[in-house]
This record gives sequence, C-alpha cells and structure tokens, in this order.
Amino acid sequence: MPTGMHELYVKIDLLYRGGRREEARGLFERLLPVLAFSNQHLDLSIRFFKRLLWRQGLYATPRVREPLLPFDAVHERLADELIERVLGMIREVSGP
Repeated sequence: MPTGMHELYVKIDLLYRGGRREEARGLFERLLPVLAFSNQHLDLSIRFFKRLLWRQGLYATPRVREPLLPFDAVHERLADELIERVLGMIREVSGP
C-alpha cells in the first residue's frame, strides 16, 4: 500500500538537494506529527494510510481487516486531523 504522501517526500528531497535545506527541514518538521502518529504501531499505520488513501479517492472504503490494536474514537479523531494536515500540505506543494 502506498503512503499517499509521495508528493511531500519528493518535495522535501528536491528542496534539500536544491540547497534549500531550511525549507526542506520546515516541510519535514510539519510532517513529523503525522509520522509520529502513523508509525507508532503497525495496525495504526495500516488504518491511517488506508484512511488517507480513501480520502484521496484511491479506495472505495477505509475498511481494513480487524487489527490487533483497536482503532478507537480518539485514534479516528487524531487520524482525521492529521489527514487534513497531509492533504493541505500536498495541495500546497502541488500548486494550482
């Protein structure tokens, strides 16, 4: 399953390689809360990225197989807030 954030990773890399390291670091640091949340447990990661890809229109549903770790209302709220962050950042780096 793709991350759904490849535009952000590409932009960070291009900025860094282009000598705009502070901009690259700034974009990466804005992404850190997403990475910290989504990578704390494999089950959360799968659910987070499936939900992001669903929001991006790549999947018809955010459903996944039943995980070992429950994805409760707090996880869902945080995931949705962070997905909004990711989608906004992708719009920002993708341009008009």
